[in-house]
Amino acid sequence: MSIRKMFATVAAVAAVAGAGLMAAPTAPAGAIGASASASASAVQPTRWVPWGSYANVGQCWHAGNWAVMNAGASYFTCSYNATTTLYDLHIWRP
Repeated sequence: MSIRKMFATVAAVAAVAGAGLMAAPTAPAGAIGASASASASAVQPTRWVPWGSYANVGQCWHAGNWAVMNAGASYFTCSYNATTTLYDLHIWRP
């Protein structure tokens, strides 16, 4: 596979993932290599911890991935806050 085709595939996957995030901003998302199949009710919503607000969804996902890899989070979600026009990051810790 050529590098150009590989980057085009990665860009297409990212666009589809971004569209899914915009369609369902409250769904929990797994970090790299983690399963994103758990629903909010399955992971006890009372354990969601606010972890900051970010200007765009890319910054939010980056911080969420970092929290999963380095801060002991199991899942994270980036939801758009229409009031502040920012993306709110929440992490879930067991």
